[in-house]
Amino acid sequence: GLKSGEMRYGVDYTAAAGTRVVAPEAGTVIFCGERPGLGCVIEIRHDEGFVSRLCFGAPSVRTELVLDRHVNKGDTVAVLPETEGAKESVLHYELIIGGIPYNPLFYLPAQ
Repeated sequence: GLKSGEMRYGVDYTAAAGTRVVAPEAGTVIFCGERPGLGCVIEIRHDEGFVSRLCFGAPSVRTELVLDRHVNKGDTVAVLPETEGAKESVLHYELIIGGIPYNPLFYLPAQ
């Protein structure tokens, strides 16, 4: 939806700094680095052609991922960083299918 007049694709999750971020499904790391406006970004391509994009807003996030590394569902891919002046950090999660962003809530199992 819209945030500050700008369309945002995906979902924001808040959690305490130091919280582990895990791979939502098995796949291969296709990007791990900084992107303008998104901070540190991790992209994982899954077998079905879906890409999970995990954005941290901060330029440096603790991760040991490298390109072309295979990750399993539930593997730790990063740790939420401390955000200056905030008690919680934000993880922005997008799901990309065929280059088009979709709301990941339609694809995640009900909890």
